[in-house]
Amino acid sequence: MHRRSFLFCLCGTFSPSRRRKNQPIHRPRSIDKAIEKSGINDDPVLVKKKGKFTIHSLRDSFASILAQSGEHDLNEIRELLGHTTMTMTKKYAHLIPSEVSRKASATFDAKFTSHL
Repeated sequence: MHRRSFLFCLCGTFSPSRRRKNQPIHRPRSIDKAIEKSGINDDPVLVKKKGKFTIHSLRDSFASILAQSGEHDLNEIRELLGHTTMTMTKKYAHLIPSEVSRKASATFDAKFTSHL
């Protein structure tokens, strides 16, 4: 999946340095409307367990997918998210597959998907 497919990639002319400190990133009202219309926050049990789904949930999913893909290191993810320090980005470190798990997955895939 290309990074331009995501809502929160830093591509094109946008630069986080153009924002003033503590100025929120602009988000279209249509995103809030889509979340509201989906009804995802209507389930009190889900909201209590996971918290309210917000636009930040989409950003978090973007970072998690990048980390889980194993194709990006933390510094690349930091740049794509526009974090100035690694502190915020480190919360995704546990999602990056280790070399051991990558090799195990490759072995599993080679053994069991060749029969499909």
